[in-house]
Amino acid sequence: MRQTLKIKLSSLTPVVIGSGEKYPACQIVSMNSSHYRMKEMAFFRMLHNYPQLRMTEAIMRIANQTIRDPQRVLSQEDLFYELKKYVDQISGEIISLIRHPSGDLYLPGSSIKGAIRTAIQYHVMKQNKDLFRQKVRDALKTASRKQDMDVVTNYVDSTLRLSSNEIHTDFGRYISVTDTTLSKATTCLVKVGIFKIVNGTLKFDQRKQPFLIEAIPPSTEFETEISFDLEMLEKMQEELSKQYRNLPRSVEEILNCVREMYDDVLEDELKDLCNEGTKYMELLKKIKSEPNKIHIGYGGGLKASSLFILLDQDLRIKVRNLIKPHGNDIAPLSRRCLLGPELNKPYSPFGWFSFKVV
Repeated sequence: MRQTLKIKLSSLTPVVIGSGEKYPACQIVSMNSSHYRMKEMAFFRMLHNYPQLRMTEAIMRIANQTIRDPQRVLSQEDLFYELKKYVDQISGEIISLIRHPSGDLYLPGSSIKGAIRTAIQYHVMKQNKDLFRQKVRDALKTASRKQDMDVVTNYVDSTLRLSSNEIHTDFGRYISVTDTTLSKATTCLVKVGIFKIVNGTLKFDQRKQPFLIEAIPPSTEFETEISFDLEMLEKMQEELSKQYRNLPRSVEEILNCVREMYDDVLEDELKDLCNEGTKYMELLKKIKSEPNKIHIGYGGGLKASSLFILLDQDLRIKVRNLIKPHGNDIAPLSRRCLLGPELNKPYSPFGWFSFKVV
């Protein structure tokens, strides 16, 4: 027996789910005070029509610049899609969004399911916090005997995410999520900066170069269907209850797990940024006030993508220092933030949605 819900998601911040690809600035056309990204075929046609651009040195010279004379290169109908002009200077490589073959935007069902699965784990481990923290301590002890740092990090990360290949001990095996409906929303090109927490505030890291990323803008809506196999859910409860208590036992309880985790993530973040006085902090508080919220995709870091906030500060530091040593600094230390119009100031986080059952 299955229970299926239709869920509407509305972005509260810019959202990035990367395709794993980057494209050069010369694939952007600046025209009529707007930016456009060329279709792949239009870009290749440009290279074909202008043989001099196929020379390696010539490509290198133009790769970090936008095209300034589009009428000589391609016609309006060849342009792929418009980009909202959040930044004036475009250079270097740009991180690309995942897109449907039609060019429209969508959210992969796997990304939504991953966020729900993490929330279920979070709820259960919050009710079994001592047991979970002991698992992490044991992982750290075992990891300390290994030599390969990648192996060490992956081992502890696997423990944090409670990965399992056993069908009836997987926290999300009984959940199926469809890719969302398509959206023709105009994407935006934003600049991302790396910030560190210093005395409860975000300080721009001057050593890290800001970079450009393509993002889904706020107020973009998607719909998805989430299906729950109730028999498999019951079997999961039976198996996992041998080790853990207070497992969710209904679809509504699972939605409450989502509400609980992402509310706690924001509560924890507001605590870490207790002295932050920028618009970034105002936006975090506004998102926190939403009754139904979820984080999907890029920008959540260890807090939104694992069970990290269930650790005490000592364990947080030990786990973080496996990834990158920062001594006794607060963990996690860094944030990737949208850069606002004020120089080197954080403007927005990434990846937050409100949701409702429709």
